[in-house]
Amino acid sequence: MKLNIGGSVHDPNDPIGRLLFNVLAMIAEFESDLIRMRTRDGMKVAKARGRLRGKAPKLSGAQETHLVGLYRDGKHTTADLAELFSVGRSTVYRAVQRAGLGLVTAPLSAPHMVTCHGPDHTGSRLKVGGPGCPRSSRFSRPGS
Repeated sequence: MKLNIGGSVHDPNDPIGRLLFNVLAMIAEFESDLIRMRTRDGMKVAKARGRLRGKAPKLSGAQETHLVGLYRDGKHTTADLAELFSVGRSTVYRAVQRAGLGLVTAPLSAPHMVTCHGPDHTGSRLKVGGPGCPRSSRFSRPGS
């Protein structure tokens, strides 16, 4: 790689070429620092004026209250609620956490998925009490 400035070619292996490459690198770094500083200053001003906001929430306050109420009833899994409200499960978990509820593990009689660690189905995802694997200590619940 060579640097061509005003018709003269500079090789980065000779002393003048190294000097020019280092000067250009310092100027590029300086410009980058200026951009970063201006961005931070602009964000401070916007925050002071109340105009700096984060990402818009996926659920309105009423939707989040409704979601937490459905969760509290215990009739829906977090995956069901996520699908019902068209959000990710992590959004459901955050809403429940903000409401001050801990995530409650459903009883084993509820039809939910588990990972089987038995010799016949190692690592298989099966419904509890579903065909192919009886309930036993070979299962691990999601998140445990």
